[in-house]
Amino acid sequence: SEPDKYKRKALKYADEIASDYSYAVIRVYHRVLTWVWNKLYDGVEVHHIEQLQDIAKHNEIIYVPSHRSHIDYLLLSYVLYVNGLVPPHIAAGVNLNLPILGPILRRGGAFFMRRSFRDNPLYAAVFDEYLHTVLSRGFSIEYFIEGGRSRTGRLLSPRTGMLSMTLKSFLRNPNKPIAFVPIYFGYERIFEGTSYIGELKGKKKEKESLGSLIQSFRRIRRQFGKVQVNFASPIYLKDFLDQQSKNWQQLEVNTSEDSLTEIKTIASDLARTINTEINNAAVIHNIALLSIIILSTPKQSIGEKMLGAQIELSLSLLSKLKYSERQIHTSHKAEKIIQYGERMGAIQRKQHTLGDVIFCNEHQAILLSYFKNNTLHVFALPALVALLISNNSGIDKTLVNKVIQTIYPFLRTELFLRWGDPKDLTSTIERTCHFLIENHLISQDTNNGGFHAADPGSEHFVTLNNLASCIRPTLERYYIVLAVLKRFGSGSITVTELEDLGRLMTERMSLLHQFNAPEHYDRKLFRNFLDTLLKAEIVKEGPEDGKLLYEEPLIELIQQAQYVLSTNIRHAILQITEDGSTHLDI
Repeated sequence: SEPDKYKRKALKYADEIASDYSYAVIRVYHRVLTWVWNKLYDGVEVHHIEQLQDIAKHNEIIYVPSHRSHIDYLLLSYVLYVNGLVPPHIAAGVNLNLPILGPILRRGGAFFMRRSFRDNPLYAAVFDEYLHTVLSRGFSIEYFIEGGRSRTGRLLSPRTGMLSMTLKSFLRNPNKPIAFVPIYFGYERIFEGTSYIGELKGKKKEKESLGSLIQSFRRIRRQFGKVQVNFASPIYLKDFLDQQSKNWQQLEVNTSEDSLTEIKTIASDLARTINTEINNAAVIHNIALLSIIILSTPKQSIGEKMLGAQIELSLSLLSKLKYSERQIHTSHKAEKIIQYGERMGAIQRKQHTLGDVIFCNEHQAILLSYFKNNTLHVFALPALVALLISNNSGIDKTLVNKVIQTIYPFLRTELFLRWGDPKDLTSTIERTCHFLIENHLISQDTNNGGFHAADPGSEHFVTLNNLASCIRPTLERYYIVLAVLKRFGSGSITVTELEDLGRLMTERMSLLHQFNAPEHYDRKLFRNFLDTLLKAEIVKEGPEDGKLLYEEPLIELIQQAQYVLSTNIRHAILQITEDGSTHLDI
């Protein structure tokens, strides 16, 4: 009969999904992984786990880490186990349900999910019920809201499917408190580095297989430095819902279209909050700090003395302008950080009579860009302040604040920055200016209050310019997109066409004016920026043909380019835009 047919199908789906948790296998995992970590890493450092041990006694825990590597799954379970916490049930992609490997992962707590099941309501219902059963029985769960591993090092725009299902489960039984625990993983080298670069350059993603797994184990003899696991501030679901919606208890699950829409909206806000908390728990280790500095220098090279000064300034900035209370940064001095980078093969030294030069080749630079992107958000605001003042002699404090407040929403969306209140942002800008003055990188005119950069011939100006340079490629990408839009005119180009053309032009800009880093023209970054423009209604899609329409607010945004980009870069962007519109017929 028809009901029996669907029942058999549902049971088949349940078998495909369900974990087969085994404490005996977990103990074997512990022994094997202890050996693996000792072979791979110089140490696994864990931060802020004490609060987790306390809240786990009274809350259902859902672990929501950043997703950097396949190692993430194993690392978190291991860290929890050795700290007296039960390893979670883990939502894993069905691509990992391989022969031999799949059953082993199931017994370690993995349950498998398809990439998409929007068009399969029966599978969706079975998965939904399985998740609710796991939660209602008191098991902790782990899933990655990014949906996949980041290829650039940045947090990806979150997907809300699992969060929506979790919300619906909670609404069915709101008496069982749930706490989301965001986690930041900080690696100094990752297994997948080379394959990530290939994928960003257009190489097709390789399917997971037992053969690729065995090949990965061949790398076990290589040293991967230290790995950092930092637990962010927990997000209590009931408290979050109270802030988002006063009547959340009345949401009618699965019956009202309005209720489902509201759940999706809440899930979206929750996802952004989780990613923001992950970034609040950033770990700026030796390699990340070197990557921020080296990749901000011309030709990715810098004198050793100058590098030391830049490191010391960055360490002071991290201490005095601490991004968040959960932030961790290296305690090493400049000399030791440089030596460590050489030992890890991240940088090289060229000896010279007038002082050694520290540099990285193109392959090293592209790999380092991954670690720069892990922590760019920490330096983004100080870099933007430095950029404005170094480009504009005598710029007024009010104008500094105005320009940053205009650009900030785009940076916040892309980098999951923490300041939501304009007053908090203004206060942080003021503290940043004070820090730059204290370190003689800028000065303030006592008569009119205008900020001035240090003398262009001084080491202080070079230091200021290096700090500013880490955010420059991001702003260039924004203004390339805006320049293309203006060049074609309102109502002349669609989102997809603009995304493609902006990406090509940024690629050309990268080839002509800096090292060719494929992460600069990653398609997802352009989509993210365009989505923010649409949400802010700076541009709108035409109702019939989808062509982008704009008015005065876009022109005002483009005019901000004169403050944050140099004349040479603005000219280069306009030239590339002109070339692109000439050669491409849209």
